[in-house]
Amino acid sequence: MKERRMNKTVLTALVGWALVGLVGQPALAQIDGTIEVQRVAVANENPRGDSVVLDTAQPGTVLEIVEMESPWYLVQAPDGVTEWRRGWIHERYLTVLSMPTADPDDVDTRVPLRTTVRGFGHVGGLYFTASDSFDAITGNSWGVVYGGGVQVGFSNGLFFQGSYERYESTGQRAFVFDDQIFELGIDNTVIVTPIHATVGYRQAASRRSVAYLGVGASWYRLEEKADFAMAGDNVDESKPGLHILAGVEFPVKSWFWVGGEGQWAYAPEILGKDGISKAFSEDDLGGFTIRLKLSVGL
Repeated sequence: MKERRMNKTVLTALVGWALVGLVGQPALAQIDGTIEVQRVAVANENPRGDSVVLDTAQPGTVLEIVEMESPWYLVQAPDGVTEWRRGWIHERYLTVLSMPTADPDDVDTRVPLRTTVRGFGHVGGLYFTASDSFDAITGNSWGVVYGGGVQVGFSNGLFFQGSYERYESTGQRAFVFDDQIFELGIDNTVIVTPIHATVGYRQAASRRSVAYLGVGASWYRLEEKADFAMAGDNVDESKPGLHILAGVEFPVKSWFWVGGEGQWAYAPEILGKDGISKAFSEDDLGGFTIRLKLSVGL
């Protein structure tokens, strides 16, 4: 009962963390300023140098600013242009003629969402729901996990991602008798390999941060390999599970992000069939994970 209350508390905190980040920032707003082109300028589809070129703007052209992502300006196309409506121009081609006189804190300079593909790697700590079982075998109820994945984001804020991670620790085979744990002196390696498929929602990015929330399905594999194991003693089990995650990312460059992420996962009926986990009545291989996440992409 205590364990279930803890999981409920963790889950509530995780959802609350994400909602504060998702709701607590203002909606997109136009900057409502103007710039003048100083030399022939390239208007790009996205705010980066290798983006698709939409057109060029001639010196002396005055354009309206729609949004900003320093050092880029999203501008309205000049009158009479029908091939493109808005484009990004680098500040080296421009002189700013006017900017809002309002408090800068009232101006939202978030980047409009667009389709993105990013790869990421992460490392973190996993606290197992089956804490007594892992503590008895490995000496710790938590451990280090590492992995990575790929995320595809869309202009409406939705994203899909697939990820993989791995936990490995070597302890000793043991058994429980009269609530006492007896180690057998036989090395035992435990490997947990989750694969996660997640769907979620991301905010438009500001210069400071972007929050996101996701849910999805998981596939957990548990392996136990012991020295001098008898036939059938080693374990290789796989079962489905589910998870919910939330995080906040901070842009270092337009193509590089650093973030923190929390995830709660539930993976029942993998443990509890025999041995230590059966003695402790623990069958959930999931737990709560905190990760440091590095993402690269456009």
